[in-house]
Amino acid sequence: MGENITIFYSEKLGLYPRYSSQAEAINGGLPQNASLDEHLRVASEDIHTWIPDRDFQGLAVVDWESWRPVWERNWDSKQVYWLESTALVKSRHPDWSPAQVDAAARVEFEEAGRKFMEETLKLGQQERPNGLWGYYGFPNCYNYYSHKSTNYTGECPPVELKRNDELSWLWNVSSAFYPDIYLSLELRDLSREVLLYTHHRILEAMRAAGAPSAPPVFPYARIVYTYTLDFLSQEHLVYTVGESAALGSAGVVLWGDHAFSKSQSTCDAVKSYIDETLGPYLVNVTAAATLCSQTMCSSHGRCQRRNQNSRAYLHLDPAVWKIVSEKKPEGGQNYIVLGEMRTREVTFMKSEFQCKCYPGWGGESCSKLIQG
Repeated sequence: MGENITIFYSEKLGLYPRYSSQAEAINGGLPQNASLDEHLRVASEDIHTWIPDRDFQGLAVVDWESWRPVWERNWDSKQVYWLESTALVKSRHPDWSPAQVDAAARVEFEEAGRKFMEETLKLGQQERPNGLWGYYGFPNCYNYYSHKSTNYTGECPPVELKRNDELSWLWNVSSAFYPDIYLSLELRDLSREVLLYTHHRILEAMRAAGAPSAPPVFPYARIVYTYTLDFLSQEHLVYTVGESAALGSAGVVLWGDHAFSKSQSTCDAVKSYIDETLGPYLVNVTAAATLCSQTMCSSHGRCQRRNQNSRAYLHLDPAVWKIVSEKKPEGGQNYIVLGEMRTREVTFMKSEFQCKCYPGWGGESCSKLIQG
């Protein structure tokens, strides 16, 4: 919770219906078995509690992971939503055939799930209209890499693209998208596969976002491989943070949990990684993206690759630019970027990147004010 980002986990926003890991119903368990009105009443109070500033302009992320709004995606531990939904229909219609029960269960679950997700975002936008509201992990590409994968392309399976199209109602009500590009340990020693994996996940979010003035995309990334304390390599930082910037993302959410602070040694390791590797790279990419926006997009848009599949990145040329770090008196680092744009860099940017204008601006260089 803070002025830049607020994450609403399942117990922090209203009365989110779900099942516990022990299959115990919480707030009715199923969305079709819960009161939407009561949920919205409590959610309104929670928004006022956690985002007291009416003019909040940060990221407002709803992190609901217990069930998925597309029926077929509730596999493995989420099958409880299939089972309980069909049991609910069967209890009302004991004479129905299994096919009738399944069809009704699906419709009831998806319609109720849609209402919960849709109305929750609408409420957030009503209460804090300047916040960037969206759901963590949406859209998902389901392009996971496995060591069993052969000829891995990273592309989202066609069936998943179709299912994402069914979620157009969610994309239409979101004011930001928060897909995740977490890297599993299986990807640690790979190169091409990592790039393909993140590239297509970000592109799917861009596709769902649609039009040029569509919601901004903020991929969620970690500085470690999932379920480890092994830090990302420099190359993998480029393929997560750098790839996000080059494809036109508005930013990246770097997520970490309490494991980072479990001991003095882990805290020291995180600090060292931030000071020596992560910090300088983030400054580099941020400075390059800002310079590109100023140079090409009149500061009214962000740069994104002309050719999505190129390997052009928003990086400062080390021959021209220097990043100097200074220790702050209270600890941590300050970074200063020294250098100036040269003709060669401007030419490179114009050949490899184009502008994605912010809402209200248009034209090749985002210099035309669009009348609303």
